[in-house]
Amino acid sequence: MGAVLAGVVAVLLVSLLVAAVGVAGGWRRVRPATAADEASARPVANTAGLDQRRWRVRTVADFLQLIPVVALGLTPLGARFVHLVAPKGDTWHDAAAWLLILAAVAAVTRLPVLWWQRQARRATPELFRPRGGPGRRIARAALAAVGLLSVVLWVVALLLDIRGETGAYQGLFFAVAVITWLRVLMRAIAIRRLPRSDRLSGMVSSLPGDPCIPVVSSWPGLVANAGVVVPWRPVILIAPPITATLTDREMRAVLAHEVAHVRHGDARRRVLRRLLMMLCVLAALAALYGIPALRSLAGLRGRLSAQAGPFLLAVSYLLFRVLRAVELRATRAEERAADRGMVSLTGDPDTCADALGKLSSLLGTPAAWTLPQRLLFATHPATSERLRLLGDPAPVADTQPRAGPSDHVVRRGPPVAALVFSAAAVAIAAAVAIAAVTGSGSSDHRVSDHRVMAVAAEMGKYQVLLPRQVGGAPLDTTSTDAAHLRSSVWGAGDLGRFPDAAPVTGVYDETGSSWLYVWGAYGKLANPSGELSAFWNKFGASLAFDGPGVFPDAEPAGPLGGVLQCDGGTMTCVWADNSAIVVVSLAGLGNLSSGFAYPGETITEQQLATMTLSLRNAAEVRIQHGHVTIKRRHIT
Repeated sequence: MGAVLAGVVAVLLVSLLVAAVGVAGGWRRVRPATAADEASARPVANTAGLDQRRWRVRTVADFLQLIPVVALGLTPLGARFVHLVAPKGDTWHDAAAWLLILAAVAAVTRLPVLWWQRQARRATPELFRPRGGPGRRIARAALAAVGLLSVVLWVVALLLDIRGETGAYQGLFFAVAVITWLRVLMRAIAIRRLPRSDRLSGMVSSLPGDPCIPVVSSWPGLVANAGVVVPWRPVILIAPPITATLTDREMRAVLAHEVAHVRHGDARRRVLRRLLMMLCVLAALAALYGIPALRSLAGLRGRLSAQAGPFLLAVSYLLFRVLRAVELRATRAEERAADRGMVSLTGDPDTCADALGKLSSLLGTPAAWTLPQRLLFATHPATSERLRLLGDPAPVADTQPRAGPSDHVVRRGPPVAALVFSAAAVAIAAAVAIAAVTGSGSSDHRVSDHRVMAVAAEMGKYQVLLPRQVGGAPLDTTSTDAAHLRSSVWGAGDLGRFPDAAPVTGVYDETGSSWLYVWGAYGKLANPSGELSAFWNKFGASLAFDGPGVFPDAEPAGPLGGVLQCDGGTMTCVWADNSAIVVVSLAGLGNLSSGFAYPGETITEQQLATMTLSLRNAAEVRIQHGHVTIKRRHIT
């Protein structure tokens, strides 16, 4: 039911996001440019500033980021690599391994951006935030350290939850919350401590309505820009290079643009939309995790583990990118509304156009965005579109007239595009919920609180009939060791977990002594990965394994599919599919204390895995129309 509920929540959240984008005007159709518009286009002032390589490099960096994330999390080769570097999935070593992989991916994809920053800083150092003195560097280092500590604590909390040890650290989640909010508080305090610019604040106060909004001449980011931040109350940040480039009238127009953002509440709305996006991603992740096919693609074993990290990251990254492309429509609509508010507040469209043209030239904003750029990061309309819309009396295809000259929110019915997208989003989220229902099902067997159910047609297709010989050693089903296996594993209560289950036990003798032990059961297994987890948890102590919650290496399962796991310390392999779970061991239960001997050359874990695959190929026979198709019965 958890996956079903998450799917329903994802449906509601996607619908809310679509509605929020519509409220911001993101679904309103913008009149396309005509030949007359292009002929009468206002020339942009040529200001020495950044070129457009910044946006091309960012596009390349985003695609470089997408490729390894998806390759690691959503491909079989990526799953094998993750299992190689994190073989058990619930140890500190495994968590550190995939976090290091993630850091390496982030570092590689960051290289193009760093290259651009280095080249651009050499050409126009005045457009980049100064590195500052020791005090400022210490403050930035402290802010970065708090952010890193927050990430580390989240990882520790997740790993403790995977290992089932969360109850031993009750204060951990409280510490995570405190550290997370401490970073927000530190940034808010740093903004509030910045010196206020009386000249710029006076320009804001001179606008109609006497707005009282503090203005700080500081850097919103690494590159010169202007924006509104909301720590407790709105503050306008203007980078010093902008104030040095624009005239007072142009500076007043830029400030009017930011005041329009404050009056519309755009900053708070953006925070709420991004919070909605985050919740939507989490709900969709919970629903998608309930689909067995996706978990199998990621190499998961029916439970949350550190190996699930790349899978969850890839799914969340793709979901975020899709939702981000939707949310960007709202931010561009808000920028268009702020441009109209700028003209309304100043009453001087020519100066507003000059200010926008100079600012775009200074920051290197392109005249037109490409489609990938609009989908990935274009928060503002392109320069040519903004300049054209400033003089356009009807920039948006409205269905009803405006309520008043100062009201920039158009009251209208929902456009066809919004309805179509909303219906598509709800349909996709509903499909996720249905898939989660199919994946979670109504099975009574639980593994780490995740319900799983296999397709009925895939269950019980095979029957296990042990071959008469393995490597020349005959099968013995009557010895004391065979009787010990039958009395020790898969009792009536265990077999009741899957219908029509039948036990499988046998010992292969060599020179009068037992050397290969085989036991298990076949029937209709709804969750093979869960049965494997239950086996290692229950019999780990008997096999002198590392203990409950620690799992051995995954091995190739062969053409019959399913899952195969082997442990070299106990020389034990287990295979499981929707028809059977069978253990193959050189020791057997209870025999490790006295040691075991293999008559012949020493066997390695890989050789035991190969032997297990051969045994499985001979023992697992297909049932067709009530009859068993007998395969070869000997293994050489």
